Amino acid sequence: MNVAKLLHNPTAGEAASTALELRSLIESNGFECQYASTKDSGWETIGPEVDFLIVAGGDGTVRQVAQRQLTAPKRPEPLPIAILPKGTANNIALTLGLTGTSDEIVAGWHRGRIIQYQVGLIHGLAKPEFFLEGCGLGVFPKLINTMRDQEEAENETREESLLQALTTLHSLIGSHRAETCQLILDTANYADEFVLLEVLNSRLLGPNLCLAPAANPQDKAFEVVLVTEQERPRLSRYVDALRLGGLTGWGDRLSAISATQVKLSTQTDYLHIDDEVISLDGPTDITISFRAQGLPFLLPG
Repeated sequence: MNVAKLLHNPTAGEAASTALELRSLIESNGFECQYASTKDSGWETIGPEVDFLIVAGGDGTVRQVAQRQLTAPKRPEPLPIAILPKGTANNIALTLGLTGTSDEIVAGWHRGRIIQYQVGLIHGLAKPEFFLEGCGLGVFPKLINTMRDQEEAENETREESLLQALTTLHSLIGSHRAETCQLILDTANYADEFVLLEVLNSRLLGPNLCLAPAANPQDKAFEVVLVTEQERPRLSRYVDALRLGGLTGWGDRLSAISATQVKLSTQTDYLHIDDEVISLDGPTDITISFRAQGLPFLLPG
């Protein structure tokens, strides 16, 4: 695989890389590199000569490209996606173990391997929806909406952005009303009032919260995290410890339940799908499962 198309979000991250810097890095490692900014129209056009895609951006940009891959016409199979993490959270990249520098990641593609990233699928909404990281209700949709309403501080670092999100989340946990839901995880029934309900395909969510350390996006099993009203203080303590730098993982504080299919009945107003929030109108019944085919991702060797 020698011909790559670089799909670049030039505004992602605190120190956005330039197109020239990225192309120089990729071409110096022996790849032919085409370029498109995801901020420009027509970035979705991919010629037949392209062997794989490079996404330089954050989780939102990865989702944007994945959506195009899932709906691309005239191509029998999706192209492999390689990630150069350039966003704030980079939860997908971290779940896939991409912790090296950009130089190390690009150099590793020659001896890399392709994995199938299984894609979550939601039925029961206005149209079928997909997700890479997770979907859920409760305090996380509220966090996403709240953060988007806040003005981003000028020259804010990645660490400052994550800290601000954790601080906001901690405040919301104390005030957000628990929501009544019924769900079936494979064959097991649950019904309660939940402060947080997350169906996860990645280890991390939001501001790098490691809610599902056992999650493996290759195994077609969700990790479902349920935080009831009674467990609200535990969730609050966990987020506060993260905010103050005293924790790095979820550990044994709350457990996740593995399931291959989730059926959910709720009257919530909002559901998040990755980093997008959709409004629900009245009682909603949804089924969450996996697409028959995953998406190929190229990991460095």
